[in-house]
Amino acid sequence: MTNSDSGRQSAHIRSERVRPNNGQQESLWAFLTLALILLISACGVWLNQAPVPKAAAHLKLNTEQKRLLTQLSSAASEIRFLAESDLSSGHGIRIENSPQWPDLETLIAFGVPPFAGSSVNLSGNAGFRWLNPKPGCFIGENASANAGHFMLLMGEHLSQPAQLYSRQTALASEPCHPDAQWQHQLSEF
Repeated sequence: MTNSDSGRQSAHIRSERVRPNNGQQESLWAFLTLALILLISACGVWLNQAPVPKAAAHLKLNTEQKRLLTQLSSAASEIRFLAESDLSSGHGIRIENSPQWPDLETLIAFGVPPFAGSSVNLSGNAGFRWLNPKPGCFIGENASANAGHFMLLMGEHLSQPAQLYSRQTALASEPCHPDAQWQHQLSEF
């Protein structure tokens, strides 16, 4: 072989750079994929946050108010039972599932607490004066202004739950309408 032959062979040889297969590029793509998944997850969590629920209103009441709230909740079931038994005995008139709610005197006669019994609370102060301004609406007007007033509002139909409200301000001229002054405490279940 002569010098001219070796020069021709070297002109035909190409050098190609081969990267080692040590996983450097795979690590980069795995890291970028992981970063993309974390970014999408963070956006999903941020967009799907539920609002913070308000604290239950009945937790702010004192012990005597909670006792009265429990009695009113039980009384709602008794009132519903009296209305149903009145309808089944034929004394009440049913108009499109609209019950005839018992009045305050009937509840006192049947001994339904808190309407019947002592009007003195546990601390010895005068309790509530009960009003029945319209059928299905029972309002406990506090004798002392420090504990507020309570309203038990029965539904328009037997299937609707009763609503319990409280308020700290004086009663309005139309007290059986839950306005902004009445704070919803709970619904009968």
